[in-house]
Amino acid sequence: MDSFIDEISNIKEFNNQTLEKLSHFVWEVDKSGKILDFHCENENFKKQLREKLVGRPFLNILKNRLKNKTIEHLKQLLNQSEPIVNYSIELEKTQNRYNNALINIIPIHKNNGVVDTFKIVITPVNSVLDKQINIFESELAKISKDLLFSLDINNEYQILKANVKQISKILSYSAKNIIGKSLWEFIHPKDKTLLYEKLNQNTTVQDSIEVRIKSQKGDFKWFEVKTIKKNRNHGINTCVLILGDISKRKQLEKQIRIDEERLKSISDSVPEIRYWKLLQPKQSMSAVEKSREMIEVIINTIPQLIYWKDKNLKYLGANQKFLNMNEMKEINEIFGKTDRDLKWTSNFKNIDEIKRKEEEIINSDSAQYHSIESFRKRSGQKIWFDINRIPLHDTRGNVEGILTTYEDITQRKLSEQKIKQSEKKYRNMINNLDLGFFRVNAEGIIHDHNPKLCNIFGYERNTNMVGESAYVLWENEQELRNYINTLMKVGASRNILYGARKRNGEKIIIQVDSHIILDNTTEDIEIEGTIFDVTEKINLERKLKESEEKYRSLVNNISDAIFELNLDGDITYVSPQVKELFGYKHNELINKNALQFITEEDRNILKNAMEKAINTNKLVSIEFGIEHKEGKKIISSGRGGIVEIHGNKRFIGIMRDVTKQKEAEKKLKESREKYRLITENVNDLISVINERLRYEYINEEIHKKVLGYDSEDLVGSSALHFIHPDDREHSFRALKNGKVMGKGGAELRFKHKDGHYIWLEVKGQGFTNDKGEFKGYMIGRDITERKKAERRIKESEEKLKKLNKQLERKVEERTRKLRESEKAYRDMINNLDVGFFKTELNEPIKIYNRAFNNILGYSPTKSFRGKTIKSFFFKESEYRDYNRLLLRNGSIRNFIAKFKDKNESELVVQINAHLIDSPETEKREVEGTFIDITEKFRLEQKLKESEKSLREQNIELKKLDQLKNDFITMAAHELKTPLISIGGYIDLILLREEKLKDEIRDELLRVLTNTKRLEAYIDQLMDVMKIDAKKMDFDFKKANVYEIINESLNTLHYQIRKKDINIQVDVDPNLELVVDSFRISQVFSNLLSNAVKFTDQNGNITISSIRKEKEYLFKVKDDGRGLEKDEMDLLFEKFVSLKKDLEKFSRGSGLGLYISKGIIYGHNGEIWVESEGKNKGSTFNFTIPLSKDK
Repeated sequence: MDSFIDEISNIKEFNNQTLEKLSHFVWEVDKSGKILDFHCENENFKKQLREKLVGRPFLNILKNRLKNKTIEHLKQLLNQSEPIVNYSIELEKTQNRYNNALINIIPIHKNNGVVDTFKIVITPVNSVLDKQINIFESELAKISKDLLFSLDINNEYQILKANVKQISKILSYSAKNIIGKSLWEFIHPKDKTLLYEKLNQNTTVQDSIEVRIKSQKGDFKWFEVKTIKKNRNHGINTCVLILGDISKRKQLEKQIRIDEERLKSISDSVPEIRYWKLLQPKQSMSAVEKSREMIEVIINTIPQLIYWKDKNLKYLGANQKFLNMNEMKEINEIFGKTDRDLKWTSNFKNIDEIKRKEEEIINSDSAQYHSIESFRKRSGQKIWFDINRIPLHDTRGNVEGILTTYEDITQRKLSEQKIKQSEKKYRNMINNLDLGFFRVNAEGIIHDHNPKLCNIFGYERNTNMVGESAYVLWENEQELRNYINTLMKVGASRNILYGARKRNGEKIIIQVDSHIILDNTTEDIEIEGTIFDVTEKINLERKLKESEEKYRSLVNNISDAIFELNLDGDITYVSPQVKELFGYKHNELINKNALQFITEEDRNILKNAMEKAINTNKLVSIEFGIEHKEGKKIISSGRGGIVEIHGNKRFIGIMRDVTKQKEAEKKLKESREKYRLITENVNDLISVINERLRYEYINEEIHKKVLGYDSEDLVGSSALHFIHPDDREHSFRALKNGKVMGKGGAELRFKHKDGHYIWLEVKGQGFTNDKGEFKGYMIGRDITERKKAERRIKESEEKLKKLNKQLERKVEERTRKLRESEKAYRDMINNLDVGFFKTELNEPIKIYNRAFNNILGYSPTKSFRGKTIKSFFFKESEYRDYNRLLLRNGSIRNFIAKFKDKNESELVVQINAHLIDSPETEKREVEGTFIDITEKFRLEQKLKESEKSLREQNIELKKLDQLKNDFITMAAHELKTPLISIGGYIDLILLREEKLKDEIRDELLRVLTNTKRLEAYIDQLMDVMKIDAKKMDFDFKKANVYEIINESLNTLHYQIRKKDINIQVDVDPNLELVVDSFRISQVFSNLLSNAVKFTDQNGNITISSIRKEKEYLFKVKDDGRGLEKDEMDLLFEKFVSLKKDLEKFSRGSGLGLYISKGIIYGHNGEIWVESEGKNKGSTFNFTIPLSKDK
């Protein structure tokens, strides 16, 4: 077949234009491949070619420009129903040269889902990146209803391009909300792992997965991942992600699940519906098969295996799931078979165990629910079932068979075992961590932790901190709050340091590594991480840094010079002080031998010192002369030793200029002789003591004259030994002060050699001698006579003080009463719990109390002099109202206003005040009090808001309750309609077919009984609904109660006679009351039915009545089973049945007493039960008023 391109006159021109403009073409092709239409930006080109292109095969255009295998592949692609994105082809541009291109094929579906046509876009891939035409700007993005993303794989899957219009329509995002953002910001946390695994597969992924994406409104929508196509263009690893919106499908699935759960709930709550069909033999059900289709659907659609057998364990029936498993189609195929006849039991080793347990159920007539049992297949595989075994009864209550359900829970059990093993390993790993492990929720409440966390924060290792707030562990609660907020945004953090506190209050520093996780149970976001106590590490680093700073500061600030020599004596380091001490710059000394700077006569000193340090590895002291740069000699003294640095030994030392010190020592020696001459010839006591306060020198002649001691008596002895005991403490402080501060002085008593004490005035000053030893010299003077004179003056002053005190007492006596009066008034005001103030009208405050300050947040000493009461009002309008009412009425009570506290914040206060006339100033004064009711006011406002919220919630609950009532009413109606039909048909058959076999007639009567039973149960449900809705109608008429009781007894005649129960009716036969006779009959029937049910053979039941002032009291008393206290408390509630000793009695619906209570309450009566305990009988009491308004 010739290419249609050959029919175009200028082939070369067409090829060139097609290849250059092909990306601007959108082709519409039918399923056979023929061109239906095409679009391009060049209108002239479009007009020239439309007539020649439409109707032609599309692939013929590219036939001569594509490889044969590519043509065949494109034919296959045009038969698919899914979009083809960025399929790579090669277009021939010139002889044997191909350009790469991308083809995109989008199927267009009819309403019925069948593919109708295709949209085709071809994009050449040029060598220049800026000429590449992106698929997201083409017709593909405009046509597709799916979400399209182009992602940068190497940059956290950053969104490069997207069909923003469709994304805006579905998710409400604009371009700036998504472009440049990471895809993971929008993916549900629970779906990230699944999508990440798919995105990281090596090949193009077209198998479907489902993920949730967050919309602009914050909710998540479901999408199906249709295609993941990976590309590498111009060094950039990208992939195209196509997502289909399946939110509506997910909503439908959710609704189906809800409907299934509701259906299951209905069937579970009405046992008669669930098992009614199962109780009947197949032969007796044909007449009512259509009416029971709904029940069959329920049984056949539930996931469990269900079968029922007769009491000989032969199969009577099964649900479809059980039939299918045994390769059966109809239920009659299983009828009469045993377990050994079926395929499903051939796989199990313990088939006899099944038979044994089913026989136990039949023999004990006791149901078994949710028995978890394992079976071993003959292959050795172990499987688990959740099994229910329920005995089936005939109308007489005899066991006729068994109903059994099996639910395969093998996978669940295996999963549980794996989870337990995994949790145990995980918990062991967490508990053995040397780091503190924690997991908290977004509010900071601890959900899990390991013992190490307790240790870090000072708790016992086994302390349970779950439920505690992590905020108590943080030193700064705001830091933790900011940390949680930041983590919610970034997802994870590492090596963050925070201040924390232990249980005992000790502050510590912790390092926190954490990330956010999603709780699989609650789907709440939690924070999980580890904590490491780095307090010691931080402190060591800080101390190291401080040590380095101190060393650097020491080196730079000490006056001594530091030097470093190698073992050859070459200088390798000197500190900056060398220039100041010896005149040499740093570069003039480095790498020079130290000996050339030492005076010739002292060079051996340095050599010998280095050798000694090397041999002994100890510090050595050295003193030698150094030639100053200016030529003068400097005497240097220092210490040094050998230090190993990076494997090299160095001699490091400190040296100082002691030239001046040596000169001073020489001068000091000369002055000592002069000093000795002076001290020996003065009249004061002069001495020198050491740092232990022991004498080292005294001017002996004066000490002998004043104190009687010579040098032999004092030198070497402690000065404190001679001081009076009462003066030793302050003398010691004075001597110590002299040592520390450099000078000191004191007056003290010093012991004379003959034993008496002499007063001395002692002064002194500390100094350091040339050996570095601390000394102190003291000068003492005899002040004994001065002390005696001072004592006489003091005695005179004491007499004068006594006279002054007598005068003061008289003055105080005269003013005491006045002060007491003022104090009593002030105390009364200050002891008030309310704020008190007194002021002239519109004038500054004169008097106020402590409570005034406290309420407004001021300190007790704060003064308000000059301030008016008006200045404390928050609103001027409130002050005007207060002033107006005060002037008009003369007083004001419980006036509510807002005051300003110390921080200008609002305080709600309650003011009481009154006007008084001042006789002193002839002006009107205001005296008042106020209390702070801010919290009370706030609680009142909050209570109003709570009441409003409760009203709204109550309305919503009423709506929900109405929906529930409507649903149950509808369900009851739908169930009752077929039951009426069934009952009518059976009555008709029994009346019309007189020649029915007895067996068939009995079966029909059984069906009719069960139908009426189910109708009665539905009627009870309707009564409960009416009672709950308070819509039960009553037809009040005067009726004979005795006749009502007899009618109820007649209804129960068969049960009473069967048990041979003695009935005694102690009620006036002529008793008439205004009641609803039908409803009261229900009450007596329910009470008597229960009495008969729980009374043993040959028992007694008494019905009695007692007339009271305004009501009749009725009693139904039996001597049967009796009731316990906990049973009586619950007896009148819905769906309550007695569980104890239930095997002796049939079980009711649990609604009779609840309905009876509703009926009695509707008659304005009361109902209750009395019993002395188990096996002591019961008495049911209820009252009916004597008169009733209709």
